[in-house]
Amino acid sequence: MSPRYAQFVKSLSRPTEAWLLSTVGRFHLLPESYLYGLADVRNVSDFYTSYAFGKIYPKGVWFYFPVAFAIKSSLSFLILLLLAIWAMAARKLTAWREIVFLTIPPAHRKMKTVNLRPTAPRPLYCAKPEWLRSVQSSAGA
Repeated sequence: MSPRYAQFVKSLSRPTEAWLLSTVGRFHLLPESYLYGLADVRNVSDFYTSYAFGKIYPKGVWFYFPVAFAIKSSLSFLILLLLAIWAMAARKLTAWREIVFLTIPPAHRKMKTVNLRPTAPRPLYCAKPEWLRSVQSSAGA
């Protein structure tokens, strides 16, 4: 990569962020390309405006991603997430089996619905059930 990661992290405007990212990179806690991208997003947020709740901010705001997560998540997922957090904080759930039961399915569903790659629109015939496609193909349609 050009420039090197260590030099690029030093260009961050906040020294605490630069220290944190360089420490995480030094101990290889996350892949260097991920940290490079994180540092780049942090750099760009100082120069570009952001838009949230009908207001334009001169820099990136801390609440953008939590708000985007809350808006894009389904209501049922958010309710299950809050229920699981409340149950663990109130010590209602002490067995790991119950915690896994409440947290893994919604997390799996969320990760399954998050699509990071753009996909081409599927033709209409792809949306049909398999049995309908087989009947139509055997009928010559």
